[in-house]
Amino acid sequence: QGETGIDCGGPCAVCPTCNDGIQNQGETGIDCGGPCAVCPTCSDGIQNQGETAIDCGGPCTACISCNDGIQNGEETGIDCGGNSCSPCPCATPNPTHLPISGNCVKLDWDDILYNSNKYRVRFRTVGTFTWLELNTSVSQIFLNDLVENTMYEYQVKSVCIDQNSVWSTAKRFTTLMDTCDRPEILLQTFISSTSVKLNWVEEPEAIKYKISYKKKGTISWTTVYVNAPANSYLLTSLVQNERYYYKIKTKCANGYTNWTPKKELTIIIFNTSQYKDTKPLGIYPNPAENILTVKYETRKEEKVYIEVFDVYGRTMLSTTPKITVGEQTVELDISLFKEGHYILRMQKGKDQIIQKFVKVSTL
Repeated sequence: QGETGIDCGGPCAVCPTCNDGIQNQGETGIDCGGPCAVCPTCSDGIQNQGETAIDCGGPCTACISCNDGIQNGEETGIDCGGNSCSPCPCATPNPTHLPISGNCVKLDWDDILYNSNKYRVRFRTVGTFTWLELNTSVSQIFLNDLVENTMYEYQVKSVCIDQNSVWSTAKRFTTLMDTCDRPEILLQTFISSTSVKLNWVEEPEAIKYKISYKKKGTISWTTVYVNAPANSYLLTSLVQNERYYYKIKTKCANGYTNWTPKKELTIIIFNTSQYKDTKPLGIYPNPAENILTVKYETRKEEKVYIEVFDVYGRTMLSTTPKITVGEQTVELDISLFKEGHYILRMQKGKDQIIQKFVKVSTL
């Protein structure tokens, strides 16, 4: 009967099409889907259906922009950074400080937005010119090895992805006056030719002591710990006739103090006299007041070293006499020595001579 489609067209109702503005004939949307073209979506990779850009805007989610208040796309911060937006600002920190002890202060500040998590800190004693600079990847840092009861100033800057901030306004703090201090070192006590006892004045508020020592000319320190209230420690397995350095620090409730100044000690072989090319003839007078005379005989020209130690191993005098062969006489000025026992060591090549003598006051 003249229909243009099955039961439609001609004398029947108009046949449905893919552009009749009606969702029919199995379409999944108006004039799309089913027998028609695929319906547009917000993920089809095409700018369609009123979108303002590909798959965004219009009926889809808002398109990414540098003023949408959201960190998205290639932005390194909210609406900044990346290839499309302007660089993110690099804000200057506003640090605060908290003295921990006489030699330690903690600096704190808020993390800077868009920061690469790096900061630079500098500090100096008030009235000096040279800054000490430190780097940190967190928003706090401990300044250690400071001087107690001393005023310092400090500044912090941000190290950002695109740029650095300016230094913060200089602030000042004063370290605490510690009642717990590094120990006062007393004289060593020599126990044997390979061991020595270190002594110090007990610190009432000490928790423990840290002792480090090493042989002269070496790099690595050996470290031991002594719990308070002990105030001495026996060093053993030392090498005879070697010089050593040692230092001590105190552990207090708020951490460790600074080290004591480095001290020197020498392990001396006692009661030893051996010689091949050098023959000892004597030292006199003994006891001596101002001048100690040393006589010896050498069989070949070789440098001679003469040293005098006190009973604690401290070097009191050293000399290198003129090199000659035969009987030699050397006068040593001991007038400034305190009364007591001393040890003279003479070394020539592999020969070594050890003699004890006594210093007495001038009458």
